[in-house]
Amino acid sequence: MTCGTYQLRLSPNYAQEHLEGDCAINIHKEEPRLLRVRLQSRHVSSQTYQLWIRYDEANVVAWYCKCRARARVVGMCAHVAAIVWYIGFARHRHQDQSIGLRNWGEYVEDAANMPLPIDESDSDESGEASDTEE
Repeated sequence: MTCGTYQLRLSPNYAQEHLEGDCAINIHKEEPRLLRVRLQSRHVSSQTYQLWIRYDEANVVAWYCKCRARARVVGMCAHVAAIVWYIGFARHRHQDQSIGLRNWGEYVEDAANMPLPIDESDSDESGEASDTEE
C-alpha cells in the first residue's frame, strides 16, 4: 500500500494533528464499506482534502485523495496512510498512550545540574601526566 516507510513514519503525527483539529470520518449510507474523510491541511490552514477509502473484511481495496499527489499509480499518499494507520491500529490502543507528537523535553536534563566528575586527576589511563593545561 505504501512504497517504503515515509508515509508510515508520518502517520502518527498526521493522525494526531487531524484528530485534534478538523477531521471528519463519514461512512457512506448505501455502501457501508466506503469511508469519506475530510482533513485539514497541515501546511495551509484554509485548505482541506477529501479522501475515500474502500475496504472489505480484511483489506483496503481502493483509495483516492484529492491532495496534490492525487491517485498514485503505486502506493498511497500520507493522508490516506494516516487514516488507514489510525483506523487499523492506533484507535485500538490505550487512551493514555499518545499516538503522535511527543514532548521530548521531558527527556532532556538541565546542563547546570551535571554531576561532579568522579576523577579530577590530570593523568591518563597509563598513569602519565597529561600535556594539556586547563
